[in-house]
Amino acid sequence: AALLAVAATLLPETLPADLRHPGGFGDTGRRFTVVLRDRLFVCYLLVGACTGTAFFTYLASISFVLQDGFHLGPRAFSAVFAANAVVAVLGSLCNRAVVRRAGPVRMYVAGTTATAVAALGLLLTVLAGAGLAVVLVLLALVLFCYGVISPNSSALALAGHGERAGTAAALLGMSAFAVGPVVAPLVSLGGSAETTMAVTMAAATAVAGVLVWTTVLPRLRRAGETAPAGGPGDRSTVKRPGVPR
Repeated sequence: AALLAVAATLLPETLPADLRHPGGFGDTGRRFTVVLRDRLFVCYLLVGACTGTAFFTYLASISFVLQDGFHLGPRAFSAVFAANAVVAVLGSLCNRAVVRRAGPVRMYVAGTTATAVAALGLLLTVLAGAGLAVVLVLLALVLFCYGVISPNSSALALAGHGERAGTAAALLGMSAFAVGPVVAPLVSLGGSAETTMAVTMAAATAVAGVLVWTTVLPRLRRAGETAPAGGPGDRSTVKRPGVPR
């Protein structure tokens, strides 16, 4: 409530008045409909739901995995959890340093692919009964890649909806923050915490990787190097650099 009050009173509207829309449930519903008709955007939503599921599974399970499964004390667990948060931030920072040269598409594809590979490695490591060090390295790699995926996912998904950026951003956020928190508590109903976490993360990131390679990339290739930025009636264009061939 306090944050809502601060936002309402202290944060001014930055969108020019002539570009604003009247709002209302009818207008909002129409905008949702237009955005959801974009099949490429829906692909980004599904990938976001999968990566969000993996991320929230990690959040829901990591304390049980490290404290109950690997017997870390509260201080050690806090240090590891904080370090993983820093790793995710570093992923975003490294993406910022590289994305201008590599392009958001390549970074997005590389991030989702590396996440799936790391999560699969985590699953194999857990099933093989490997030590804590290997598990921590693979978890850190997953979180680093999540930091790479998130900004590029947003940039690519919103690129085709300049006139409806708020609507598209709301749907994109919902895909990650609605599905993930629903799936994550179900993970606790499984057996071993580390096995259940690894299986769920590996499955979610594998689906994300398959979606990127079988739906997102083919659609980007068919769209070519440029596409309408705001849908029908918008003649502005947005570059789609670095589409892997």
